[in-house]
Amino acid sequence: LNILDLERNSISTIPWKSLLDMTHLEILKLDSNMIRSLDIGALKYDENIQYNERIHIKVLNLTNNKIDSVDPNVFLIFNPKRLEEIDLRFNFIKHLSESIGKHIIEKNFLNNFNKFHLQDNELVCDCNLVWLKNVLNRMKYYNSTECHMNLD
Repeated sequence: LNILDLERNSISTIPWKSLLDMTHLEILKLDSNMIRSLDIGALKYDENIQYNERIHIKVLNLTNNKIDSVDPNVFLIFNPKRLEEIDLRFNFIKHLSESIGKHIIEKNFLNNFNKFHLQDNELVCDCNLVWLKNVLNRMKYYNSTECHMNLD
């Protein structure tokens, strides 16, 4: 199985544990579901887990969900030698932790990971997003991402 298309299924959580055994899965389509959080759920995460214990997908599409939070450790569950693209367009993300950028850079995701789609979210512009600009500038390809004014 190379492509798993689960779009428009009213899925509310990502079945990470089920994906661990799908070593040939390249594309996971979870767009247009009811997912509220990009977290690692019941998976045990550790910066030292072996590559064969990580999820091996190349493309993760989470477009048009209801995601408003992203676990800072979410990149630890992916194999950095395989992940190429994450699409989070048309969600409700306002903040992204600097830890995400740290994991992307330190775990060498930038060798292959070159598409990080964040358009049409509600990202709040503040000093906490400087890391995102630095990461996006290192990628081979990215679309412009707009911030919303922080009026708090």
